[in-house]
Amino acid sequence: MFARTFQLLALLFLVVAMVGCEGAEGPAGAVGPEGPPGPSVVLCMGEINCESTPTVVSSWPSDVTIAISGSGIYDITLTGTFPETEGILLTSNVDSNAARSIASYITSWSTTTIVFRIGIWNILSDVFVDGEFSFIILGEPL
Repeated sequence: MFARTFQLLALLFLVVAMVGCEGAEGPAGAVGPEGPPGPSVVLCMGEINCESTPTVVSSWPSDVTIAISGSGIYDITLTGTFPETEGILLTSNVDSNAARSIASYITSWSTTTIVFRIGIWNILSDVFVDGEFSFIILGEPL
């Protein structure tokens, strides 16, 4: 019974995908209120491999310092020209290991230096582990 239902559903999706189903375009919605400007410019980005010896795989700007605060915990210092207003940090696990979690936050911000801390946690073994990660910092234009 379920197999027949699944076949009919798959056939229906196939027909819709081939023929398409499109209706008339509706009216435009109301314009929302204007809010304060948010981070809109990429200030920094890069990839860092800390699986053995901490290494900058790629980075912009290129002046990056890595300080080890413990196993799986790193303080990353970026030097360059940055706006006065603090932006936001986004990090991602480069390793394809689903059992790892990443937490990061900006510890200090100035017009010449940004420092952020990142920790890589192994969920299965409940310990911090070394790994490879990428980052991007968004901020307001200079």
